[in-house]
Amino acid sequence: MTMLAALSACAPKPLLLTVTPSTAKVYGYSPRGDSTLLGQGGSASVIVKDEGTRVLITADGYRPVSRVFTKADVQSGGLKFALTTWRFPINIDPFDADGRVDGVVQPRRSFVLEVERDKARTLEITKPGYRRIVKRYENLEGTQPPTIERFQLTDRAVLLTVAPAGTTIEVAGKPIGENAAEIAVPPGQCTAVRAVRPGFMPVEKQYCEGPAFAALPLTDKIELRDRMVAVSAEPATADIFVGGRKVGTGQFNVAIRTGSCAEVRIEAPAFSAQRREYCNQDNAQPIPFDDLVKLGRDEAWDLSLASDQANVNFTIEVGDKRTADDAWKTISQIITNSFDVLEVTDKETGYLRTGWNVRRFSDKVIRTRVIVKLADSNPLKYTIKLASEKADEGRATVKDDELFREWDRILLQYKDLINEAQTRLR
Repeated sequence: MTMLAALSACAPKPLLLTVTPSTAKVYGYSPRGDSTLLGQGGSASVIVKDEGTRVLITADGYRPVSRVFTKADVQSGGLKFALTTWRFPINIDPFDADGRVDGVVQPRRSFVLEVERDKARTLEITKPGYRRIVKRYENLEGTQPPTIERFQLTDRAVLLTVAPAGTTIEVAGKPIGENAAEIAVPPGQCTAVRAVRPGFMPVEKQYCEGPAFAALPLTDKIELRDRMVAVSAEPATADIFVGGRKVGTGQFNVAIRTGSCAEVRIEAPAFSAQRREYCNQDNAQPIPFDDLVKLGRDEAWDLSLASDQANVNFTIEVGDKRTADDAWKTISQIITNSFDVLEVTDKETGYLRTGWNVRRFSDKVIRTRVIVKLADSNPLKYTIKLASEKADEGRATVKDDELFREWDRILLQYKDLINEAQTRLR
């Protein structure tokens, strides 16, 4: 018993080794290089010899660590050991693709990437005509490394540049870059691209990959040249006309093609109309991105009223007790009370036409005249037309017929003229 106790007391004590991650394996090595699995799953029992024991700790995704433990380590009773540096292989396809780690070109398409604890590294894989792959590896406590990474460039790509500076590139309605971007095109599919910039007409283009389509270019360029102005009117009920055609109410995006001009007119009842001209030409005034047009109050509107008597032939039947001479005299009196100039007057044919009475406002000219015709002799009838026209140009003269158009309103000073004729000719 004494001999056995002595032998037991001299027997080597094992070193309890706790390792992380839990997937780590611990191998012991003999002087001849033979290896023996000592433990896995997070712990191992190591017999430390007099000359020391070499141990190798490995785990998928980590850089292995080799260490020699001595008798001094046994005195601690147990040790904790952690693998912290990631180490895993990278495989890239196709073979001629470039792999870069933190911007440094790797010499081979297959290599091993190492990431130390609390560090990060960025992998970028590129090949002209293909969509690049970028992946960032960040070795933080609690995160797990991959055991192996395989990358294959499959999506084709076009390196697109746009002008002018500040142009945004969109795919599926989402911005992917400004001034330049890589456009990915999956096999057998198409990718629609839109280049947009305030003040310019957007340009759309489609890139397709597959045997049914033309070969994709490696690079392409889109230049925005047609301009656009977002015109807003105040009041918001104002109508917007471009080239004489109504295009919207309140607001409208006006396109101006390269080398051309766009004439815009904004008008609303009771307000003075305004014109704008935008020219997309060399040496022209700069075109704004947006333009708020505030309409001022129309003086002519306030001094007139809407009337169904404007520019319409009204037939007036003369009363039985009135002679033709008496009726003609009455008509002449009514008209000359408002009009000084009679251009034509012929009692025999029953025709009378006044000259134009002109009323000028800051932004328009209103001209008014009366035309009388004999409609019937038995019973005696006359037609009276109150012609009311306007020109939306403050410098227009009465002879500029091409600038005038019929106006569905009459100035207040003429509002009772036809009614008076109807009353007095009875």
